[in-house]
Amino acid sequence: MKKALILCSVLIPLVLGGMLYINYSQEKETKKKQDEQMFHKAEQAAITYFKEKRHKDLIVKKTDFAKHDFDYLEVIGYVKEDEHTQYLVNVSCNPNYHITSIAETDGNN
Repeated sequence: MKKALILCSVLIPLVLGGMLYINYSQEKETKKKQDEQMFHKAEQAAITYFKEKRHKDLIVKKTDFAKHDFDYLEVIGYVKEDEHTQYLVNVSCNPNYHITSIAETDGNN
């Protein structure tokens, strides 16, 4: 009886811990996929904007959440014709991905 009680007291926390870890891993993977989809949509919005409005091809270097607000994504890149000028494109995620601002910096500095 004591052995069964000890065995149960060891197995139950191990099983529960394993289940919690699996659930956490799945949630983390789901979040990562959602973020990647958001980044892709923001990149496509920025590329399309540059193609249609500025008639230039934007090459995306990096996309991340804006430091000041999680409703915005920052797309960083340059145009093919001028690799030295860097663009920071703010893209709003709500309700659809649209450009809210563009900052241009000289990449030589």
